[in-house]
Amino acid sequence: MRHGILLAILLSCAGNVVVGGQRELAAASGGSFRRGDVNGDEAADISDAVWVFGYLFLGGATPACLDAADINDDGAVDLSDGVFLLNHLFQGGPAPPSPSPRDACPGRDPTPDGLVCSGGEPGAASPPSADAYPVVANAPGVRQRSRTRLPVKPGTATYQVLEGTSFAVLVEATSSRISRVAFALSDPTDPLRGNPATLTVTCDGPLGDPGDGGAAAGENLAPWLFRDLDGWEDPIYLIEHAALSIAGGGPLAPAPGLYRFAAQVTDEACATSAPATFALEVLPSRAPELFAWLERGMAPAGVPEPHHPGTGNARAGRGDGFLLVVEGFPNGAAGSASPAPDPATFRAAASPAFGPGADVTGLFERDPSAPARFFARLEPGAVLPGEGNTTFTFEIGTGAPGELRSVPFTLEREVSYASQVQAVWDAECSGCHERPQPEKGLELVAPGVPPGRLWRNIVNVYAAEPAISSIAPYLVRPYFPEQSYLLHKLLGTHRDPGVAGTGERMPLNATTYLPEGTLHWIRSWIAQGAGSD
Repeated sequence: MRHGILLAILLSCAGNVVVGGQRELAAASGGSFRRGDVNGDEAADISDAVWVFGYLFLGGATPACLDAADINDDGAVDLSDGVFLLNHLFQGGPAPPSPSPRDACPGRDPTPDGLVCSGGEPGAASPPSADAYPVVANAPGVRQRSRTRLPVKPGTATYQVLEGTSFAVLVEATSSRISRVAFALSDPTDPLRGNPATLTVTCDGPLGDPGDGGAAAGENLAPWLFRDLDGWEDPIYLIEHAALSIAGGGPLAPAPGLYRFAAQVTDEACATSAPATFALEVLPSRAPELFAWLERGMAPAGVPEPHHPGTGNARAGRGDGFLLVVEGFPNGAAGSASPAPDPATFRAAASPAFGPGADVTGLFERDPSAPARFFARLEPGAVLPGEGNTTFTFEIGTGAPGELRSVPFTLEREVSYASQVQAVWDAECSGCHERPQPEKGLELVAPGVPPGRLWRNIVNVYAAEPAISSIAPYLVRPYFPEQSYLLHKLLGTHRDPGVAGTGERMPLNATTYLPEGTLHWIRSWIAQGAGSD
């Protein structure tokens, strides 16, 4: 009752002074704000309506953000704005339009109108950063997509993909090292769901048919991304990942053409990153879709093993046997005219080579239960890839010229730090990198000391030689071999531009450096997350 009386008094006073009172100030729109927060106390309540009426009719102070005082977003500050807010507060009326006081964060005016906002909420001094790029996603129904990027058109920075190819848009959100404010890309109440307030992803062209489950040009894709969040975080480096999977024949599959994607992330302090952008060219194709995955069991059942959450790749434990399954399907984006894959065109190659060599097509059997499914039994005592990461390239076509699909697939066999990597240090680094005076303070060898303690000397530890601005300031940065200075020292690339290291290649004074197989172990161990086991 008291609120109703106050509302009547305010409206009566306003009407007695000026009927339809209005003030506008033509100027460029400015900072972020919450509509309805006229007095800048980060809330929209009755005091804000009083401020509007005082400004309009009683000679009160001009709001520092007139955009915030334009509560009904009609491009002017007048009597109707105060009425709109009071109606929302006390009569169940609609909330002020975006950026609404009910939004998680303030924002800029989406409808430019010339109202000044010089006193809006200040932007963060240390905003987060974002990166976005398209990655391979050629395993059906598997969360955590690979970090393997799609190929780039020669001579450009434009990614390319054939029509009807499944891929994912990977967004990396990195908190500012100064503010160290966290993200919450996932919904705290449901880790498999996302928090749309933290992410905006747009494409300048339509993805699929907007009238049939697709997205219109410029529409925020976060709701699609967050329906089934592919998320991962690195708390040491303050990174979060989220991936939007786009099935080759799904509702978001893009038609041939050039697309420009943009992504921005917002941290828990409402600081927003600069846009991260990339261009993607979709090429016309009728080539079959091609999937590959890892399975357990004696025969393929079509049930892929989950990919590793940190790398996004299929991973097999040490000594494990498994089935590697590959299957071709008609191009789902090319319509009913898409021809079936021709099993006779199937090819498989591996790098590093193993078993029969680089061409491993002969290891695969055809599954009689599916038209174009192949599988290889990879197990101890028979044929098994070497420890570390093996990159397969699978191909299948229709038999017609130009209708060939080729996809990469990374298979990880776990590398052991304790039994494999530490053994390298023990054999190659004794004397120089052990007590009492380990070179550069880096102790890698200590007889009788558990390998896990020595592991702590190199993983996520700054290197002594390169400048802090180096692309590889850490001895070992998990998942990123190219950002690990210790690997550069072993490869002899430590003086390359960007790495900016000093000294000699390791092992020092070696007549021969580490063989390629050993370097492959170490590189794979880092790429797999540099575990301590």
